[in-house]
Amino acid sequence: MNFDAMPADLGLRPDDQIGAIVVDLFARSICDSIGVEFDELDEPQTAGLNETILDCITQGVAIGLGAISEESQ
Repeated sequence: MNFDAMPADLGLRPDDQIGAIVVDLFARSICDSIGVEFDELDEPQTAGLNETILDCITQGVAIGLGAISEESQ
């Protein structure tokens, strides 16, 4: 999302689906920390967990962008 707006010096490659990799790692880490086997979750559980993580990341990015805008004014 918004890879076109990112500075080129970051070297991001949108085709690598970085977001999907990050969400998967978060989901696996959360499951591990609460003693749940990630691979034993069914599709609705996995989808719900991934959606919740994406929502948290999205909100965090929006808050961060808002803070940057306020500082630069």
